[in-house]
Amino acid sequence: MRGDDDATVTKEQHLMNDNTSEVSNDFNTVTVDDDDLSHIVIKEHDNTNDNTSESSEGCNDDETLAADDDLADLVTQEQQIRNDNTSEICNNDYTLTADDDLVPLVTEEHHYENENTSESPNYCFDMLTKFCSYVTIEPSMFLIALGYSFEGVFVDNLWIDKVCLIQLNYSKEICKNLDSGNYNSQQDNVQRWVKSYSMYSQIIETIPVLFAIILLGAWSDTRGRKLPYIIPQFGYLLKVFSYIINAYFWFLPPWCLLIVEFPYGLCGSMIGMFLAAYAYLADSTGQRSRTSRFSVLAVMFEVAMPIGKYAGVIIYDKFGYIGVFGIGLICNILSIIYSFVFLKNIISHSSGEENNETIDFKKLFSTTKIKNQMSVCFKQRENNERARLLGNVAVILLSLLTFGEDTYLYTRKKFGWNYKDYTLFSIASTPVLLFASLVVLPIMSYRLGFEDNLIGFISSCTAMFSNVIKGTAPYGWVLYIAIGILIFGTSVSTSTRSALTKFVPSNEIGSIYATLAIFETLLPLITEPIETFVYNASLDIFPGMIFLLGAVFYLLISCILVWLLTHFPPERNHINP
Repeated sequence: MRGDDDATVTKEQHLMNDNTSEVSNDFNTVTVDDDDLSHIVIKEHDNTNDNTSESSEGCNDDETLAADDDLADLVTQEQQIRNDNTSEICNNDYTLTADDDLVPLVTEEHHYENENTSESPNYCFDMLTKFCSYVTIEPSMFLIALGYSFEGVFVDNLWIDKVCLIQLNYSKEICKNLDSGNYNSQQDNVQRWVKSYSMYSQIIETIPVLFAIILLGAWSDTRGRKLPYIIPQFGYLLKVFSYIINAYFWFLPPWCLLIVEFPYGLCGSMIGMFLAAYAYLADSTGQRSRTSRFSVLAVMFEVAMPIGKYAGVIIYDKFGYIGVFGIGLICNILSIIYSFVFLKNIISHSSGEENNETIDFKKLFSTTKIKNQMSVCFKQRENNERARLLGNVAVILLSLLTFGEDTYLYTRKKFGWNYKDYTLFSIASTPVLLFASLVVLPIMSYRLGFEDNLIGFISSCTAMFSNVIKGTAPYGWVLYIAIGILIFGTSVSTSTRSALTKFVPSNEIGSIYATLAIFETLLPLITEPIETFVYNASLDIFPGMIFLLGAVFYLLISCILVWLLTHFPPERNHINP
């Protein structure tokens, strides 16, 4: 009987092990959640009770009861172990998979993310870090614009004072009250000379720029975007320093201001700087945000201008020309330092050339290289893309014809404004231009999804009407209305430059911008003599004629943009993401 009881207990243990093994296999093959696990435990408990009942029916003596007690203890222990495991699994929110891996449940992951999000200081810091990661060339352009705005109108004023006092040898009384309306003859003579010097300045600057732009563009596409952006800043630094020299040594004649134009142009001038800046942004931004980033780059000038002009008036009243140009020099130095320290040398990702440590200058400056660069704009392309490219280039060049852009001499002649009146006008116009660039243009481009050429068309129409109002304004306050119209857009060149980057391979952008810059530098050779002739000829009859000429060119731009919009659908903008 004792042996039968032992056999019964042994058999019951085997049944227990088989059931436990079956449940264990179920755990290994089925993903268990809380409800399923509870059902398995209850089912196992029922099976165990059934087996225990069968064992009790087969045993009638004390030893069998003792064995039943031992068996009950084993069952209770087994249940406790499984309950502990179940509790541990449920408390830790883990799910068992077929590979016996422990994977955190979604609830725990969400709880972890919510805890991180609730830590507001870290969250704000992360957002600030993310925002700063998008900032690249903008602070440098802001510093350049700030320095440029400090000199701004005071360079023209320096020309006027030098011509009036030194070249024409008028008295200080006449030169001081030149814009009072009592010295119209002297005013006209001074303005004609200043306008002529401005033409000579553009021509002297243009000749070396042609050479510099070709080399900077070739370098930009093969060796990186950083150095071609920094070199023009050194040229501008030299130019501002020459203003300080001419202001300090007042006896120097006006033509001495022209000497620095040659080395300034040899470094690329402001055209080369913008060329490099746009190429840098084109390689560091995506297609969707590129137009807005180009707009922000242009806005850097609009933000800095009122600050520099307002501060410039205060500094000029206390420290004269040297103080104004000295602050501009400091801003330029800070921009160069920022560019060296914080800007990365971005190389076009579509370029097949390696950035070797040893630079082959012979290859870089070869006539074949320059010829190939110039031919990028004119080579055959699929789907008539060459016509599209040349159409956009024509729009950019026509928008850069600065007929009527320099309003300082015009306001002095027609309305008797001085540099303070003109500075106030410039400051008042800045909020309108900022709203157009920071609010209107991003909404049209980023939110409404307007095509770049459509944005350019809207801007060209508003600029055309603005020029008509400027040229026919009977009173000075009407100029404020002309500026107010520009709230609907001032970004013909900006939007068209962005359009170019969206259907041209990125390794050709630098060459196209370089070729574009060459044409830009050639424009003053044509436009400056025309503008000087028109302004001087109409000075006594209708000084606003130059603005009407500018309106005619904006009308031509609008016609070209309509052709681009109707012949080239936006869905073909797929090359550069």
